[in-house]
Amino acid sequence: MKISKIVSASILSIAVSSSAFGAENVTPKEEIENALNKGEITAKKITEKNIEAAKLIAENKKIELKLAKEKLAAINAGEEATEKKIEALEDKVSEVIESVLAAKEAAKKAIIIALEEEQKAVTQEQKAAAKAKKEAAIKVVEDTDELLAEAEAEVYIAKEAAEAAKAEDVATPEKKAEAIEKAKKEIETKSKQVDVLQDALAETNVNTAKAVNELKEKEKTLKEKETEYKNATEAQKAEKLKALNDAKKEVAEAKEEVGEANADRAKRATRKLDNTNKSIAESLGDISADNEVLNKLFLDGNTKKEDIVNIVKNVTSSVTTSVDSMAKISNVDIVKFNTDLSTSTRLASLSNPFNADLALASAIRHLKDDSFASSDDMALSNVVREYTDRFNYDNNLWGSVLGGKTSVKNGASPKIFGVTLGYDKRFDNMIVGATTTYTQTKADKSDVELKGKNIQLGLYTRGYFDENEVDARINFNFGDNKVKRTTSIGKTDGKFDSFATSFDLTYGRIYQLDNDVMIKPLGGVGYTYLKTKSFTEKGEGALSYNSITTKVANLKAGVELRKYVESGKYFYVTPGVEREIFKNVKDPIVKFIGADNGIKLVGDDKKNTYFTLQTGANFNITDSLSTNINFGTKLGSKNKFYNGTIGVNYKF
Repeated sequence: MKISKIVSASILSIAVSSSAFGAENVTPKEEIENALNKGEITAKKITEKNIEAAKLIAENKKIELKLAKEKLAAINAGEEATEKKIEALEDKVSEVIESVLAAKEAAKKAIIIALEEEQKAVTQEQKAAAKAKKEAAIKVVEDTDELLAEAEAEVYIAKEAAEAAKAEDVATPEKKAEAIEKAKKEIETKSKQVDVLQDALAETNVNTAKAVNELKEKEKTLKEKETEYKNATEAQKAEKLKALNDAKKEVAEAKEEVGEANADRAKRATRKLDNTNKSIAESLGDISADNEVLNKLFLDGNTKKEDIVNIVKNVTSSVTTSVDSMAKISNVDIVKFNTDLSTSTRLASLSNPFNADLALASAIRHLKDDSFASSDDMALSNVVREYTDRFNYDNNLWGSVLGGKTSVKNGASPKIFGVTLGYDKRFDNMIVGATTTYTQTKADKSDVELKGKNIQLGLYTRGYFDENEVDARINFNFGDNKVKRTTSIGKTDGKFDSFATSFDLTYGRIYQLDNDVMIKPLGGVGYTYLKTKSFTEKGEGALSYNSITTKVANLKAGVELRKYVESGKYFYVTPGVEREIFKNVKDPIVKFIGADNGIKLVGDDKKNTYFTLQTGANFNITDSLSTNINFGTKLGSKNKFYNGTIGVNYKF
């Protein structure tokens, strides 16, 4: 296997040789190592003179710890298994080299294209776009180099550990147990050394203070250049403008130095947290020069590692809560669930087997006081039929007021209120209807508040033949949303649009238990698609959000029980189970304004199972006017929905 000279040399210089520190750094190196060996290393021991030596020793100790862990693994696994592991790692490096070469070649072409575009660019937007492409391609090269270095270092450490394991006497079980115990103690010692040194480097403000002082000098110079440009004559303007722009560039570079110093400290402080926390910690370091809270935190000589960790955790909670709440379909689900509740009531009402009897009864009631010129039975029958048709109300206008609440794990829990208006018509073997729903939703947690105004347009239909019923629903939801975040580093707010669509298809078969009681086993499929638009917040610690897309497909099964009364009253209840069979959440990407890199969060694509229950009843007020009340719940391990509607219906 071919290992890059740069990587192997750097590993050897750090892990094996003390020459990496250089002759001029011998005293600082010994100073740090002596304090470390005595257990006296703290942030106060770190000075401007020895901080670079301390960083190199920290890297050295990390590699020594990895070697110790690999040595223990090699002793436990045995020589043969360790050799196989090394072979597998070498194969992995070979694969990485191939992918790195391909990625570099593609990046090289992208850089050439970006440079050509930059030269041809006329507007500032075109220049900025070309520059962004170039920087992205350069970053690909840097990332692939880092990937290769990590793979090669893994092989090197495994080989060194294997050699160290061979040197141990493991001829008998007792000897092997002694070697294992010795290796464990070595790991414990080195782990403590790594922790105390990393904590000291996280807490020291040496580099921060140095970078901040340099920034202040650059900002002072910038103010002077601004004054000089303002007071310059026309002949001096060009020269002074160049000096002003140079001063601005130096300030920007000085801010980057502050950011790099603080990002390094934040990464060390959060090294044991998950990747999301570590990425956010680095970004907070990047933006610290322009944030009063962060600037004060890192500049304070008494700041502890825990202070940095607490702020990072606070901001991370806010970021993940806001993103999770946007990516989840809870806001869309709660609107859809309420609309489904209303349309279920309508379908149950229009499927009333006594509708024809009600029409006949209404006709007779209106004819009872009338007299007829003819006593012919056929003529009388025609009159009654004509009057009955008048009271066969096939057209319906209806409306309902809705409200609901959702309990969401790891997110903000939305509440909803709104109104739904609908129209439907009954044909011989079909019901067709349309709905318009307006809702306002509010989801809040301690650090995040999401508000939304939603317009949902929907169509629903039921086809019935013999004892079979087929229901279909389709909805389109348009959302106007606001998000507010409150964190330890400031407050932010932003606006974004969302779009969602859903489709459901359900089949059931009717079984008549009694004249007025029906039971319908049912099953169906559903699909929901949600997309939020990209947007940028305003405020301290503001984020830019990429577009988020969520797709969910589910299967459902249940049993519907209907009880009808001849007066037009009815009651229904539908318990069921719903299972997500497909779920795809595009990994959300956010970026702090002013930070170097975006943060890729992991989309929650874990599939959920829900128990569902819908129930409702209808009561006639007049022949053409009725009211209904409905309740629904959808219970899962993460999300719980509770909804209710009160509605009126006018038929004509």
